[in-house]
Amino acid sequence: MKPKRYYTSSCLLPYRNGGWRGRLKFKKRDGTYGQVSKVMAAKSKRAAQAELKEWREEMEDLAQKKLKLGSMAHKTVKDLLDGYIDMLSASGSIESSTVYDYRGAARLVERRIGGIEFDSLDVTAAQNWINWAVEEGYKPSTIRKSVTLLKAAYRDAVGRLRVIDYSPVDCVRVPKARHREPNALDERERGRLLTFLSIARDCPENVGIYLALLTGMRRGELLALRWRNVDFGQKMLHVKASIGFGENGHYEKEPKNGGSRRSIPMPDEVTGILTRRLTAARAECFKAGVPFEQSMFVLGGPDGEFMAPERLSRHWAVTVRQLGLVGSEGEPPKFHDLRHTFATAAILAGTDIKSVSSLLGHANAAMTLNIYTGVNAQAKRTAMDAVAATMTAAPPVAEILELRASGE
Repeated sequence: MKPKRYYTSSCLLPYRNGGWRGRLKFKKRDGTYGQVSKVMAAKSKRAAQAELKEWREEMEDLAQKKLKLGSMAHKTVKDLLDGYIDMLSASGSIESSTVYDYRGAARLVERRIGGIEFDSLDVTAAQNWINWAVEEGYKPSTIRKSVTLLKAAYRDAVGRLRVIDYSPVDCVRVPKARHREPNALDERERGRLLTFLSIARDCPENVGIYLALLTGMRRGELLALRWRNVDFGQKMLHVKASIGFGENGHYEKEPKNGGSRRSIPMPDEVTGILTRRLTAARAECFKAGVPFEQSMFVLGGPDGEFMAPERLSRHWAVTVRQLGLVGSEGEPPKFHDLRHTFATAAILAGTDIKSVSSLLGHANAAMTLNIYTGVNAQAKRTAMDAVAATMTAAPPVAEILELRASGE
């Protein structure tokens, strides 16, 4: 069934100097009529009538499009993104920290095409925005995040809102993601760090560094670790939460993904570190005049609050400068590089990728392989050399003589 025509009638009127003016009539919401007119380029009446018919069809298509848009009429790309993010936030389908990240990704879009009416954006304009971002020096990963968000918002406009028929950004080309090798600490740098930690005081920040290096836990997971998640009897750490950053600041949230909720076996070194930290935490509570509770954070204080992420990162940065630590990529390591160091050491020690992936809390082993491609290749070479050495090892002389004797 065809939709009711917006323009109720059209007419062609004489205009000055022998020209023609076309007029279209439409009915307003209040019942009164309005009109729009246009001077025809054609000079003959027949040509002007044909031009009027073509103009009316163009105007009708535009009017129907605006009627379909409804409340979305004249909304910009920025409005579309804001509405999409608001919808996700209100539905509770994404974390507050993800909302914050989406707002940041949206700002890159808004810098160039945010003011364009969203239903007027075309593939060329979208591609030109991406090309501009590349020329401005934005990282491929940053651009790809913004494009992914924009695509999702337009798919929502097509599918859920049904205000447009297709997405103009589905066919855009994005810069290729650059693979960057982890900036892990090698054996020498790890040794220097561990020597320093062994003689430094067991403050909560140093305990956090220790745990990151020896368990591979993320910073947010370490900060959200509570004493009730530490099982000294079974020697297990249970990762059940993380600290994220949203529009209202830091907060406790669910782990990053399904695989992030995990249990990590505690080696003796970790058990010793946490035993000393538990003794110190009980003493801090006693001094503050508050009872110690299992719900308190391992790296937190007697007030029951978790340590601010920036505090741990600043302490690590100072430690890196003091020791002059340098990662495998020739750069000072960030706190997250302690996690890379754990994974690298585990792979080089011969731990299978699936186990490493499980310990790290990755969604799947493929993700681990993608991040540690170079490390895994080195581990494979070491394994092949070991196999070759075993296979080609000469048998004992006694066995050779015995074989010869039996063959005679």
